[in-house]
Amino acid sequence: MFGFPFFQPFPDLDHVNCLFIVGTNHIVSKWTFLQVAPPVKRLKQIRQRGGRIIDRYVSMRKQRRLPIQHCFIQPNADVFFFLSFLNEIFARDAIAWDRVHAHMTGIEDIRALAEHWPAEKSAPLTDIAPDRLRELVSEYLNADGAAIVTGTGLGMGRHGTLAHWLAE
Repeated sequence: MFGFPFFQPFPDLDHVNCLFIVGTNHIVSKWTFLQVAPPVKRLKQIRQRGGRIIDRYVSMRKQRRLPIQHCFIQPNADVFFFLSFLNEIFARDAIAWDRVHAHMTGIEDIRALAEHWPAEKSAPLTDIAPDRLRELVSEYLNADGAAIVTGTGLGMGRHGTLAHWLAE
């Protein structure tokens, strides 16, 4: 995806103001590949500067002490969530087209795929209401720096490879 099998993008945790965490227990694993230490302190720093953290998988019971907003989804439905997320981004024309065309190919194929997945279509599969999905997209787009961090849990789903790819 990034031109070389060992390239891996990392979020700028010191400056991101909207962080989606999908498929990783960041407290236990320290975000596995990222090896973020100390993870709790780093998350609290995001909140202290006014940022938002949205977590897809972690148990609220274990994470009550953290300022994390949880977004529960049906198992094996992440791919549909990300398709609808992209659908909403395309619908809002929230794309930096000059940067996209300078750094990637295939955007029209992604757009054509996402067009079939408005929030209303994915809602019965994901249990995320259309208004909630649009709210998440708004938070992501309006943030002064946003990132999506994925982990092993995302890849364990029925469509894990595609879900990872769409998240990127």
